[in-house]
Amino acid sequence: SDIIAAAKGAEAKVQSSTMLPPVQQRAIESAQSAIASQSDFTGISEAIKGDLAGALGGMWQCVVGMDTHYGHHVRPANESYLAVAFGELLVVIFKGEHLPQSDIIAAAKGAEAKVQSSTMLPPVQQRAIESAQSAIASQSDFTGISEAIKGDLAGALGGMWQCVVGMDTHYGHHVRPANESYLAVAFGELLVVIFKGEHLPQSDIIAAA
Repeated sequence: SDIIAAAKGAEAKVQSSTMLPPVQQRAIESAQSAIASQSDFTGISEAIKGDLAGALGGMWQCVVGMDTHYGHHVRPANESYLAVAFGELLVVIFKGEHLPQSDIIAAAKGAEAKVQSSTMLPPVQQRAIESAQSAIASQSDFTGISEAIKGDLAGALGGMWQCVVGMDTHYGHHVRPANESYLAVAFGELLVVIFKGEHLPQSDIIAAA
């Protein structure tokens, strides 16, 4: 709770951006509002994505975490990328293209799981792949798949899991996860990136931001 309170008053420090100034300002305001109203990383991410989709249109992605605990690299749509820190809290926002998610997910349901990179132990990796397959089978959009995987792995394995779902050809990534917890697996054109954060007091981090 102390970190969340501190985050609410922290200055927004832009680390990198390709956004036009009015869009960047709107995205920062969205992040500040989400930090003020939400109590965990997932809530902040979902609030930002929903707000920007409603205000600006398109398919927005957002990853929230400790600035010192993960890195990132994305290939977003033009003029749509922002990495902004609020204290120790890093918010990465980028816009994907207008993709037919239902078609991609439908094709992914029958696709073989192809591991692109992994640091997971084999039993954990298999459990994560099964979680992704189950989420793909049951969900209708990228956000639903991501949330289903995070919830399933948190319940089954414990800890704070992160998951980003999107088109394999439309974004890249680089994360610094907890040891033996990273997996990038493709199902056709659908890329699922799963990684475990450390057991961080999210309320303290957000408060500091």
